[in-house]
Amino acid sequence: MKKLLLFITLLGCYLSSFATHNRAGQITYKHISGLTYEFEVVIYADGTSSAFARKDIEIDWGDNLKRDSLYVNSENAIDPSDRTIIKRIWKGTHTFPGPGTYTVSVEDPNRNGGVDNISNSVGVPFYLETTIRISPIGNITNDSPQLLNDPIDEACVGQPFIHNPGAYDPNGDSLAYELASSKGVGGFEAPGFYFPANMTVDPINGDLKWNYPTQAGQINVAILIKEYRNGVLLGSILRDIQIDIKPVCDNQPPTIFSKQNYCIEAGKTLNELIYSTDPNSQDKVTLSASGAPFEVANSPAMFNAGSPSNPINSYFIWNTLCEHVQLKPYEFSVRAIDNGKDRGSINLSTYKSHYVQVIAPSPDSFKIQAAGNATAKLEWENGKCKDAIGYYLYRRIDSTGFIPDSCTTGVPEVLGYTKIADINDINTTTFIDDNEGNGLVPGIKYCYLIISYFEDKAESYASEEICIQLDKVVPLITKTSVVQTNETNGVMDLEWSPPNKIDSANFPAPYGYLIYHNHQLIDSTSSFWDTAYIHSGINTFNQQHNYKIELWSYGNNRIKVGESYPSNSLFLDLAPTDQAMNLSWNSITPWRKDSFIVYRKDPNANNFNAIDTVYDSHYTDKNLNNEEEYCYYIAEYGSYNLANIDLPLINLSQEACDSPVDNVPPCPISFTADSDCDKSFLELQWKKGEDECEEVLAKYQIFYSTSIDGVMKLLGEVKGNVFSYKPPNDKESGCYTIRGIDSVGNVGEFSTPICIDFCPYFKLPNIFTPNGDGINDFFEPIPPNNLPNTPKYRDIDS
Repeated sequence: MKKLLLFITLLGCYLSSFATHNRAGQITYKHISGLTYEFEVVIYADGTSSAFARKDIEIDWGDNLKRDSLYVNSENAIDPSDRTIIKRIWKGTHTFPGPGTYTVSVEDPNRNGGVDNISNSVGVPFYLETTIRISPIGNITNDSPQLLNDPIDEACVGQPFIHNPGAYDPNGDSLAYELASSKGVGGFEAPGFYFPANMTVDPINGDLKWNYPTQAGQINVAILIKEYRNGVLLGSILRDIQIDIKPVCDNQPPTIFSKQNYCIEAGKTLNELIYSTDPNSQDKVTLSASGAPFEVANSPAMFNAGSPSNPINSYFIWNTLCEHVQLKPYEFSVRAIDNGKDRGSINLSTYKSHYVQVIAPSPDSFKIQAAGNATAKLEWENGKCKDAIGYYLYRRIDSTGFIPDSCTTGVPEVLGYTKIADINDINTTTFIDDNEGNGLVPGIKYCYLIISYFEDKAESYASEEICIQLDKVVPLITKTSVVQTNETNGVMDLEWSPPNKIDSANFPAPYGYLIYHNHQLIDSTSSFWDTAYIHSGINTFNQQHNYKIELWSYGNNRIKVGESYPSNSLFLDLAPTDQAMNLSWNSITPWRKDSFIVYRKDPNANNFNAIDTVYDSHYTDKNLNNEEEYCYYIAEYGSYNLANIDLPLINLSQEACDSPVDNVPPCPISFTADSDCDKSFLELQWKKGEDECEEVLAKYQIFYSTSIDGVMKLLGEVKGNVFSYKPPNDKESGCYTIRGIDSVGNVGEFSTPICIDFCPYFKLPNIFTPNGDGINDFFEPIPPNNLPNTPKYRDIDS
């Protein structure tokens, strides 16, 4: 036996001498074609064992087909002057059997010894994994994020620590970061693993921050880097990181000073100062940068680091191109590290993340001209970025004077613009606006903005705002106002303004108007200046009315000169509720609506009084008496941008009357439950007479179900605040809920159920015979208890 133990001990020592003493690493991949990908395994190992390090490593592709041995592709010290840490890279190509999600992993003996937050770390396998999702939909290809900063770093007791993996995504996908456990055998958490106190990772930029270490040693943690495209998870990388913590040292980390967010128009150069200082005046600081701007294929960014000094000034310089335009900002990380080790201390570093948004310039030469009585023609040039895929065209009434700042893309919603066209052809550079066939209204000032957009939904800067106001060459309706509300004898007041410009050569005098109501001709006039009409004998009580005016030339021939934009009457809807009235109104008119005055007539009153002025088309009148009738009408105030039309334009809705009514159900009720196991007795309690909305209730209904998702059955009703219940068989467990009913019969919502499990009632036998004869083979209650799915207990030797 002693010889065997000696052999095992010697064998363990022999195997340990050939171990790579792995410290940190990750697995990344690049798409080759189809279902084929190239994977890169990077492991940072103890350089002192490199003479015995194996040159091959086994990789599990995660497809249950096979595992492969990869042979080392390169190995180099991360610090050429110190071979303490060796970076080894293995590469391998694999073709997956089809679409799906695969976890590619490496498990290799063993970690280096002395890791404080992993038990017996030297005997724990070093495990890395990367998840890849191959989509079955479309031709979606993907490369994993690339990690540019080494996962080996140093910290000092009592000093803040920060590390950044330097991740960038070559496809422009979004990255999210999580703190994760280091793993061991089979991808399970390494034995004894724990997270150091006060350690966090920024989910946006990946900064791993540790308020400060409290004791010297070595710890390993992992960062899980998730990759998303349009909100869909494409995969993840588990990166294992090692931090070497030195005892209390005579050093503090440097500080980086710079803006964090930059915006630049594609085609222009970004030249930004980044500088750093170190609180230890004798230390010199070295600056370096890594990230997506330095990895683009054409015109990558440059970082003028300068010679080590304190303070140190450096410049981030990027000559941007249109091909750099993308929705997601580019991220780069700057690292500042001092040379504290040169004076017998320790080198300390800090990181700072930066973001650069490259934005396409706006389309060029945006202009507008009238293209008829009621249309406008817009034209523009493609612009500098030819790889946009289309344009969005926006319109609003009246100018905003909007000029975008350097970081504002597209057309902000707050401007009140409406998108009127999505032109999905970058070579289409004209648009005729006829207001979807309804025509533009003369006298209205229409303003426009245009932007270009890209495949990934990135948007350019907005163009210069342009505006047009068409000549008044057709009639303009100015009034569609209710004079009398009645179901059969209602009266409408209709008025319009004549054109101030007519082509008399083609449309000679005299002139007259045709009047249309709800698309039917109802009357005519024979004078150019006859511009008012009273429409009576109609239903204004519960119907809305639409009008249109046509101008005709009766000179040489009967010729239509033009027609007005149609206009609806203002129609008011009432929706009564508890002690309140909800008012809403609508109308489609050519004029601009500036404000509304709400008028109300109280119960038993003779006159209407103005109660409020609002600027939206809805209003809630509160503190009313239920079952009493209130009447309302709305006065709309509007305008045109024309000097020869009197302002304001005032139009009235019909009168509408109704009575508030309590139709609001009670809120859910908060209640408690007490059960007595010995007496098999249940008591529910709640605040008497009120629900959470502070409404007095008439009664309460109590419901019961055997399970949380079962059908609730009514147990009873009470008027008080207590419900006492004794289950019929003294053993019935289950879930209970309550709902309230108010004085007018409104039924409330169910409260959140409370589930009660009464003490199980059973007897146990004093003997059983587990001999397989079917009699007393199991140790079980007599009789079976009342709880469902009660387990049966076997004798341990049966």
